[in-house]
Amino acid sequence: KKPPYEKHLQWLPAVKNYGEGLFIELNEQAIQSWIGRNEQSLRNRFDDSFVLRMIDEELVLPPRAGADWRWAVKYLLVHTLSHILIKQLVFDCGYSSAALKERIFVSNDENQPMSACLIYTASGDSEGSLGGLVSLGRKELFRDVLVKALHRSLWCSADPICAENITSRGSRLINKAACHSCVLLPETACETINNALDRSVVIGKPSDYSLGFFSSLISRV
Repeated sequence: KKPPYEKHLQWLPAVKNYGEGLFIELNEQAIQSWIGRNEQSLRNRFDDSFVLRMIDEELVLPPRAGADWRWAVKYLLVHTLSHILIKQLVFDCGYSSAALKERIFVSNDENQPMSACLIYTASGDSEGSLGGLVSLGRKELFRDVLVKALHRSLWCSADPICAENITSRGSRLINKAACHSCVLLPETACETINNALDRSVVIGKPSDYSLGFFSSLISRV
């Protein structure tokens, strides 16, 4: 049957799932300050052609207006951080990487900025979940998970090629420092099928670790 077109009768199908998750939101002011400090390096790494390819990728869900290199950098940062955290969480929460999923929330709207990700597991035929994922959201536990995740991502078995190579990679040519040895996940876990990833915006690269958003946190621990 065709869906109703009358406004008061319009509806959408829905599925009720049961599960648990972690919602991680980055400080918008800190992101803008980091982008400002590294503007030239970031612009050199993500040229106009790279940004245009990201905008053309529907799975990335680019904003209808205002999609520029700053939005691209924010998306790469949040998305790659999500993958790095999932890679670490599988050692602590009791789920496999294929069981975890992500949702990325990034906007370029100055009035309603978003820089966040949801890492979750859900099932439509189960009442509840193991509880191991949500328990790691406590402040005293999550910091340790984050630090371990960042330190794991500092080294990749494909380095220095993975970290230093500035050419575009991936099926859509919108990946930089990202491979199966460091940040790529099972495709069922990633909402963009392992596209729009770059480890360098999170932890920097061997030639310049200061480029990474979390470089100061890594240097303090």
